[in-house]
Amino acid sequence: AWRTLSLKPGRTGLAGPDDFRVESASKDDGEQWGGKRILGIMEKEGVSDALVVVSRWYGGVLLGPVRFTHIEDCAREVCQFFKSYEEVEELIARLTALDDELAALR
Repeated sequence: AWRTLSLKPGRTGLAGPDDFRVESASKDDGEQWGGKRILGIMEKEGVSDALVVVSRWYGGVLLGPVRFTHIEDCAREVCQFFKSYEEVEELIARLTALDDELAALR
């Protein structure tokens, strides 16, 4: 599944959030409803500009509906890691800017 933020046609992005739209899609590749479950997790977690792939293979035991719990748990963990990684990058950028500002004041 994937979600991305893109400009609406004819918009520049300078007018604010209404200039953008979220585009998304999913593919199941034979695991009926799997892609939709992943996309749902991405939406709940508020993740955009990302692609989440969950791969599973048949190990000889039919899991039944519980397989979706595993798929969703895996997707949720990836989304949470992605969000925390972005937050750390933003904090580092902010700290760097503050360091530069402090250096200029000295």
